Amino acid sequence: MDYLSWELLGIMGATIAAGWFFTAMARVIALRINLTDKPDGIRKKHTRAMPLMGGIAVFATFATMLLIAAISDWSWLTEARTVRIMPAMFVSATLVCALGLCDDRWSIRPRYKLILQIAAAVPFVVWGSSIDVLGAFGHEVHLRVWAIPFTLFWIVACMNIINLVDGLDGLAGTIGSVVILTMTILTLRDERLGLAAIGFILFGSIVGFLIHNWPPAKIYLGDCGSLLIGFLIGAYSIESSLKTAAGITLVVPLVILGIPIFDTAVAIIRRKLNGKGIGEADRGHIHHRLLDRGLTRAQSLSVILVLSVLTSASALLSVFLQNELIGLGLCAAMFIILVAGRVFGHDETTLLVAQVRTIGALFRESRHVLKTRLLLTRLETTTPQAFNDAWLTVQRRVSRMGGCSIEFLCWNESDEYILSQLQWQNETAVSSSQLWRFSYSVQIDQDRRVAVRATGFVCKNSRALRIDDLFHLFEALCQHWSPESTLGTSQDINSVIPEWALEAAEVADVRVLQFPDDAEKQRAA
Repeated sequence: MDYLSWELLGIMGATIAAGWFFTAMARVIALRINLTDKPDGIRKKHTRAMPLMGGIAVFATFATMLLIAAISDWSWLTEARTVRIMPAMFVSATLVCALGLCDDRWSIRPRYKLILQIAAAVPFVVWGSSIDVLGAFGHEVHLRVWAIPFTLFWIVACMNIINLVDGLDGLAGTIGSVVILTMTILTLRDERLGLAAIGFILFGSIVGFLIHNWPPAKIYLGDCGSLLIGFLIGAYSIESSLKTAAGITLVVPLVILGIPIFDTAVAIIRRKLNGKGIGEADRGHIHHRLLDRGLTRAQSLSVILVLSVLTSASALLSVFLQNELIGLGLCAAMFIILVAGRVFGHDETTLLVAQVRTIGALFRESRHVLKTRLLLTRLETTTPQAFNDAWLTVQRRVSRMGGCSIEFLCWNESDEYILSQLQWQNETAVSSSQLWRFSYSVQIDQDRRVAVRATGFVCKNSRALRIDDLFHLFEALCQHWSPESTLGTSQDINSVIPEWALEAAEVADVRVLQFPDDAEKQRAA
């Protein structure tokens, strides 16, 4: 190893030692000022109040070593690009650290915290570096006026990804150290020693803290630390991934950050599909699933460490072989194994597939819904033949739902004289152990009432078709009966009103009596 290599390793070693010292000091100070994370017995299951100033220790180490580098005589630390980004990175890191510290102390609302995160990243993006040209798979996209907004999005996304996964002793620090070290290797490959020195300082700052944070942890990062590490990853990835003076590829950083990105994406899907807010905490992250399988905290952290190393190795392999598809393919294969092996993401994937199938069935059924709506419109403007059309349409719709019979009845309530009666039987209905029944009754004038009932066997189509369309068809059938209708007037009419029709009428009357206010509101609307 040459002299510069030993010097870089010396910087890293000195930074680790400084990180260990500052973290030990932060632990004592946090306990004295009562800046701690107290257990609640639900999500926070640690046994005692834990100091929350780990982020301050990481920042103090980073700032101290940058100051030493700035006043040193190391010529390769005074490269033009390195000198330009160091002050901007320091200013934004200070703002991010202050934001996280306030959040640890007073719990800032998510909306305001997001706005403040964007504001904290602005100095680095404006004075330091922005993504002007985005490259992937040999293609380039010039962002132009979108350069600063996209760069802000990338940095804020990195901050929140690390913040979301920070739910286990040592997790954010472990992921952060692996990611930073991998990006530092990329800068060494391109002989950008100034950026490599910054990378070793970042790596040492996190590792020095991680010594105290490894399970069982003696101090926590807090939002101050997780947001800071996320910012440093986002900012450093822009510099370490530079191909030219103006363009970067985000494929490699995306692969390196594969595990936290995958965990965050699954969390968003899980919370949205379950009707929860994206920022609403739960116990469904990858480390929770590993703990639920009986692994200890150290074992769970070790598994995630191995996964992070594998994604980083995939990224490095794609860089050295100059093929971005290799990294993406290996990373995707790892995620598929995790899902298929029911380690993580299987339940969310199953729920997502079910939702997609439901939406697909809804789109497929939309043509039947359109036909129903057109029929209802036609029924409003046609002659008594409309009743016959509605009766035939109800038969077809009920048949598709696995229906085996339909009964229609119209009678005079004053003397219980049956005016019209229709019955339909489906001889081709496939029987099953589950039976469904749908009945509807309405009074069409002062004396006459109509009722209709359908029964059938549960099948695939009976679940897919919309029951509200069947309701509208039944309503149209009942509303459009008239004495001029040619159906249901044979001599075979029963003299006794069936029990099901009387029950349907009772249910309809009770519904009207129980909700008179709602009925009045609907009529007024």
